Amino acid sequence: MKVLEAAKKKAEIMQKEQTLGRGVPTSANALETDMKNLKSDKESLLKYIRSIPLTSVESIFKKREVSADVLTTVLETMKTLESNEDKSWSADFLLSLAKADNFEMTLMFAEDSDKESVS
Repeated sequence: MKVLEAAKKKAEIMQKEQTLGRGVPTSANALETDMKNLKSDKESLLKYIRSIPLTSVESIFKKREVSADVLTTVLETMKTLESNEDKSWSADFLLSLAKADNFEMTLMFAEDSDKESVS
């Protein structure tokens, strides 16, 4: 059983390293997949999100709406930020997301806890 657990852990680490090594995603699908792969490791997820230029965020979601999962994951990750510089960056990132197609629709269906995170 320990061998199986060790193999799973090693596979998770390799997948995380591969995801972080890919660079900036070019599509919403790639972003969502990467975020799912990193979701259990908030530090790596934050590093990944911070590596995405704001202009890329806008272009990724130019013709596609932001999924509720992506919004929730981003908000949960940004809750951990403490410095003013980090909070300023997170506001800019969220503003870039807000430029997405049909973002208002995403907000309409957002969970109450997600809406509280933004306020």
